Amino acid sequence: MIKFRKKHLLIIIPIVLFIIIAIILTIGLSNKKGRNDKSLYSFESTFQIYSGFGDDTRKNILNSELDRLKGLHPDFKFKLYDLPFQDLDKAFREKSLNPAPDLIVTSSPLRYEKNMFYKSELWYGKSWILLYNRSVLTLSGIEIPPNGNLIESMTAERNGMDVLNELFEKTAAAGFTPIALGSKYGLPLAAWIQHLTAFENGVDTAENMLSSDFSDTSEAYQLALKDFKTFIENGWVDPDYTKNDWPVALKKLLNGDAAFMLINENQTSSIPGDKVDDIGFTSFPNSSAETGQKWLIGSVNYISIPSAAINPETSNFILNYLTSEGTVNRLRQQMLIPFFRKNYTTKIIPSITSGTSSDLIREIRDYFFNL
Repeated sequence: MIKFRKKHLLIIIPIVLFIIIAIILTIGLSNKKGRNDKSLYSFESTFQIYSGFGDDTRKNILNSELDRLKGLHPDFKFKLYDLPFQDLDKAFREKSLNPAPDLIVTSSPLRYEKNMFYKSELWYGKSWILLYNRSVLTLSGIEIPPNGNLIESMTAERNGMDVLNELFEKTAAAGFTPIALGSKYGLPLAAWIQHLTAFENGVDTAENMLSSDFSDTSEAYQLALKDFKTFIENGWVDPDYTKNDWPVALKKLLNGDAAFMLINENQTSSIPGDKVDDIGFTSFPNSSAETGQKWLIGSVNYISIPSAAINPETSNFILNYLTSEGTVNRLRQQMLIPFFRKNYTTKIIPSITSGTSSDLIREIRDYFFNL
């Protein structure tokens, strides 16, 4: 048996420790290299991407954006599938999509089973927005900011209702109808009242419009009715709003007879391609009058990497491209729907038109139709 003297141990132990540390450092550096190695962004396989627009026009716009990425990475291969969101969501939950997705549009990750996603990012909204006719605003002496978000630029230091009043006054003075509205069945009118309710410090009240807890005697709701009644009395609302439906109102906006129209994401797909450049969109004044609380009425969708994705690192590379500021800005302008920047924190209020609120919608309709 070999016996080690103390002096031998003093020599051997540092050597052993040195070897162990060297092995640990080698493994660590190898892993770090693996995480940062661009070879992880492998485009060897075709990436299966699913969107939920259910709309050929928007599918083609997204396809063009992915082609732009392909121009930067010629070896990038993809196949884009577009389904109505309800069908896509159902098939994804049932795990029946074939081929399996590498990237997919989803609802909030919180609405799915645990561990279904490698990563999710807020991407776009199916919200109500204010469309405007660019030519009408220009002829009315209203300057449109480069990003097109008229309300956001004007409400930075001003009350949102003052801004709306100024815009409506200027377009009316120039001979245009400020508000295009077709509420034969009550829906867009009810959306106006929900927005004005939220604005009048009634975010919780606006959210409760879909529930049995809603009270039509609430102060914010009553102020909202008064606000829109003033719009009508000022002559700012299309006088035929009780006779026409929303497609007629949209036509008036597109033809340059009206300045603004509150519209939801599904309706914007009805804008003809040759009219898209004539139309801009801006957010509603989405800060409550006194509290400053930010809100949005509608719903939001995420772009997600399923946990079963074959190459999640490359899927993440594509996701980061699609959620980058430049891509988001291009998609916003071309699709005329809100695409969100990263770290978006605005409260989302479900739309009154998406729930079982038909009684309240009829109540709002009857209130104004009987003025």
